[in-house]
Amino acid sequence: MTERKKPSEMRRPGEAVVIQLPNEATQQPKPDEAQRVDMRRYLFSGPDIAKLAPVRFMLANRLVRGGITALYAPPKCGKSFAAVDLALEAALGGSFWGEAFAEPLTVLYIAAERHADTRDRIEAACKRRSIPFPATLHLLAKDDGPPKVDNAKHMLGFLDLVRELKPRLVIFDTFSRMSSHDQNRENETDEVAEAFRSIVQAAGSDSAGLIIHHQGKDASKGLRGSTALLGAVDAVWRIVKERDSYRLEVEAINSGTPPLPAYFTITGEPLDPAPGDDEARSVGVVVWRDYAEVAEAKDKLLLDLLTQANSEGLSAAEAADLYNEQAGTAYKSDTVGRWLAKLVKLNSCEARGNKRARRFYAKGEPSAS
Repeated sequence: MTERKKPSEMRRPGEAVVIQLPNEATQQPKPDEAQRVDMRRYLFSGPDIAKLAPVRFMLANRLVRGGITALYAPPKCGKSFAAVDLALEAALGGSFWGEAFAEPLTVLYIAAERHADTRDRIEAACKRRSIPFPATLHLLAKDDGPPKVDNAKHMLGFLDLVRELKPRLVIFDTFSRMSSHDQNRENETDEVAEAFRSIVQAAGSDSAGLIIHHQGKDASKGLRGSTALLGAVDAVWRIVKERDSYRLEVEAINSGTPPLPAYFTITGEPLDPAPGDDEARSVGVVVWRDYAEVAEAKDKLLLDLLTQANSEGLSAAEAADLYNEQAGTAYKSDTVGRWLAKLVKLNSCEARGNKRARRFYAKGEPSAS
């Protein structure tokens, strides 16, 4: 039987709810002065706020100093190829994604899976540039099992290494191989992300970290596992496979404005036979492409789809479905609609109907009646 409340205990309609906080003096032990944290030390007011350190970038609006960035993509979409290119350009003091490094940096690449592949990709990238392996590039290749950031002994080893080496860029390849936790558990993911961050920060306040991760089964949800990782990193890069190239873009960033995407292809670089083998090898390397080259291929596919549609034409949604099916991408209809609208302005195709029922046709193609 439900106990009836007294009239004095009942809340009238519209009356505010008052939450009674526990009486510190009677219900909680009062901490002594030695246990108290003086929060006034961390208070900045008015002009003093400007004294706080701002966000600093190693690569403008891409890679944060003292922070960690996640790079993800579906399987076989060039994640490690792009990471190797980044590592090599940083070690050489070159440029990446249109931004130049201020000087050659000490780089630590932790290959927690298939380190032989990483070694070959570095060799191929060096050969394409006609340079030797740079002394500023370091590859950690533990061949008796992947190193784990949630293994206490491994973690102490990581901290000792980065404090001695002082790398300015640390690349972790990959998140899943370097941790043993359940990626769907928010608290565990948050703890592992902080372990990666602590390694980068132990290297120095000017260092930056890049974590290579996988895309989840549901592409619309981005990074695999708990959303805690998205909240723990400073920026997220994504690689999307297009018809003839790959698109690298900033999907999310805490500070700054995402830059324009960059495009690349992967081309085979011939290498000498491996020791004990007779046949020469070919290993993929990243080749960056101008947007004009990529846009031309994209536009050609769209125009081909409109030609195949004949007098039926295509709505933006239909064009997006067909484009994604052939190019292996996941563009939304709004994005493909903007591409088609641009082709209309260039007089390459035609749009008919009002905004809610607009269809696109190959140039000069009569609409079905």
